Formats: sequence, C-alpha cells, structure tokens
Amino acid sequence: MKSISTILTAVLILFFGFFQTAIGCPEENSISEKMVENFLSNPNLSDLRQEVGVTNLSTTQIQVVDNQNTCNILDDEFDSYKDKYIVSYYQVGDFYFVTQILKQPNQVDEVITGLSFIYVYDENLNFIKGYSG
Repeated sequence: MKSISTILTAVLILFFGFFQTAIGCPEENSISEKMVENFLSNPNLSDLRQEVGVTNLSTTQIQVVDNQNTCNILDDEFDSYKDKYIVSYYQVGDFYFVTQILKQPNQVDEVITGLSFIYVYDENLNFIKGYSG
C-alpha cells in the first residue's frame, strides 16, 4: 500500500511540476518591448509618465519578468485575454508593465486592426493605470 501512495505522490509531483513549467512566464516579444521603451522615452508621453510616477526610469532597465510567482499573479488578471492578444510582462525598476497586442491571423491576406494596451503596476503589483493606443 505504501508503494502505491509513493507512486501516486511522485506522479502528482511530476504532473504539477510539468504543468507549472508548461505555463511559465510569457516570452520576450520585441514589439511589446518597443511599446515599453516608447512609453518610457517618447517626449510626447512625458505627462503620462509623470501621472504614474515613472519619470526616473530608463529603457536600459527593461527586463522580461521571469519570476513565476509574479507571472502567476499577472496571469490571474490577463489569462482571459491571451486568445486574442499577445500579453507580455516587463519589470522596469520597481514597476511592472503589461502589454497587450492583438494577435494577427495566420492567413497572409488578412490583417486585424485594433487597440494595443499598456498597464502600469507598482512594486507590489497594485494596478496604477492603463493606456491604449
């Protein structure tokens, strides 16, 4: 009886370990990263940066979020959008940025147009503000 429970425990650990790894954090996306860079450096957006308190951040600080706990928290908020949007998570200093960009269809003769979004969170993952464009 002990061997059955040991095997079952091992299978569950492997299953949930695989499941956790399979979900993972979103991969780096060059377009999403450019959105964050633009938000942080575009002179026309200086009022928005001031509004959310990120005027002291630099584009050299942009890092893809790879902390699984942070990704899990953000996934709770953004998983439902991943069918239609490419969702990416970035950390810049003590702030987090989430981007959403519409996915394009696989057909080369079709294009989907619409808004993209960028959301700003503080160091504790409290939502500050979101913008679309």
